[in-house]
Order: sequence, then C-alpha cells, then structure tokens
Amino acid sequence: MKNLILTGIIVCLTLTQTFAKNSLPVNAASGEVTFKQTFTLNQNLSEDEVFETVQNWFANSTAKFTRQNADMQNVGNARNKQQVDASFSNARPLQSMDPSAKRFAAKGLIKYNGGAGSNINVLYLEYYMIIDINGNEVTATISNIKYHHFNSHTFNAQPIYSWAGGKPCDSCDKLESLLENDAYATDVTKLSNFLNTDIRNLLADLQQYIKAS
Repeated sequence: MKNLILTGIIVCLTLTQTFAKNSLPVNAASGEVTFKQTFTLNQNLSEDEVFETVQNWFANSTAKFTRQNADMQNVGNARNKQQVDASFSNARPLQSMDPSAKRFAAKGLIKYNGGAGSNINVLYLEYYMIIDINGNEVTATISNIKYHHFNSHTFNAQPIYSWAGGKPCDSCDKLESLLENDAYATDVTKLSNFLNTDIRNLLADLQQYIKAS
C-alpha cells in the first residue's frame, strides 16, 4: 500500500446534535453518542489491500483498546480491582472480521478516574468499533458506549450519587443516561472532554497507520 493518499476526512457524519453539557457527538436519529470518521484513499488501491492494512493495525494496536485517564495502580481494594480487571479483560479487542463484506468489529475499554471531589469515582466504559471498507473509503464508527461505576476505595459496583441528593444514576447503564442528568454537569463535562480527546486520538492513530503503510 505504497503512495497512499488521504484525500479527505469527514468527521461525525449524520451527527447533528450534542448534549447541552458536553461536546460529545450524538447521532440525531438514534440519540446515541457516536463517533464516525471516513478516510478517502487513493483510488488505485484495492479493497483487499486496504483490508489487510486495517487488519495489521488491529494486530499492532491491542494495547490502544484498553486506555485510562490516570494511573490506577493504587486505586481501590487491590483484590477487588484485580477481579474487576479480569472480568473486563480486553486482550483480544478485534471481535470479528469479514473479508467478503470488508468489515471489522472490535471492542474497546476506557478506565476513567473522576478524582477527588468528583461524583464519579471510577468508570469502566465499554464501546464497540465498526470499520467498513467501501471502494476507496474507510469508515470507522464508535458507538454503544456503556459505563460501569465502581467505588474508588472498595472497587465494588456503586450507583453514582450527587452532592445535591435525589435519585442516583445506576451503577451500570448507557453513557447517555449519565449525560442527561443535570446533577453531574461539572463531572460530565470533564468526562466528555476526555472521551472526545481519547477516542479522536484512536481514530487519528488509525488514519496515520493507513497513511504510513
């Protein structure tokens, strides 16, 4: 795949609305947080060549599908944390690939520590990534983001409480449920900013890998 040319980038197609408290892209049709990016490639490249390059990217990017915003080595009860890490192990992020349809499906995990004074203790966020190859275009879509919330001391599952009281958010739910709750505006803004940067960095890494191949 020499002389690869990225002739255009289309970011967040069909995403026309955002939650008021954050800048995460939201699919107007489904209401889900969705990151979508399309790379347009040199038309002389075959779909098989592009497919092989994306496959190699997954093979070389396993660690990039389990990321975190802070060092969590000393966070929480060590034994409980070890059990949680084992249950969320993402040693094989590539879930499936279809050479005939030129499609990949992968799973990602982001560990997020809200820090001192935050209503959010520790989140483990799971998401799915779909990559479609169509002619000279590669489209990557990240969606279906689900959070799991843990107490930062015990590392047991815990609802997300607000300093103002009221009904807490469930310990496990879709990300959109947390974003819609006004009680967590400050914490959600920080989380949203991190997710925006982190996921866009992953998409940029895919772009750079294709470009360098």
